[in-house]
Amino acid sequence: MKERIMKFITKILFMIKNWTLMKLVLLASFFAPITPLIIVATVLSMFDWITKIYCILRTQGRKEIKSSKMKDKFYDIILHTCFIGVLFIIDPLFIKSAGLELFNHVFSVFLDESTSQIIANWLAKVSLASVGTMMVLARETVSIDENWEQAFGYSVIGYIKEKIQPLLIWKKFSSKG
Repeated sequence: MKERIMKFITKILFMIKNWTLMKLVLLASFFAPITPLIIVATVLSMFDWITKIYCILRTQGRKEIKSSKMKDKFYDIILHTCFIGVLFIIDPLFIKSAGLELFNHVFSVFLDESTSQIIANWLAKVSLASVGTMMVLARETVSIDENWEQAFGYSVIGYIKEKIQPLLIWKKFSSKG
């Protein structure tokens, strides 16, 4: 599948006579692997924006919805996209090449060689852009929950914590007891 896409992109590049368009196609093909991550982060940010508008409507009224309050969310979407893009660029250049060797050398003092190698192999499989997307999703989920709590008076995350906490084994052995 990847090979067919790359052949298709190279055919398009050879057909294009405009250098600016060619550069844009190359840039788009470079960032194509992280497109789903950016879409997910953007959709959750837009959902957060919608809950923020609904919260303002419900608590303060229609006159309090101002563009100055809403433009921050669009800056967040742009920053999330840049953050995921930078992590995508940094990951193969620095983390996958030098970072794994550094991890092996530093943690070989504390861990045996096989454990250090297993962890390094696992880190090589993990995409830094995916980890960054999960951080963005966690941030947006908390923001949505805060808006939900302000609008309706109860927190969904607090409710889930309240239901899950009795199920956790470590709670039984905590010092608070």
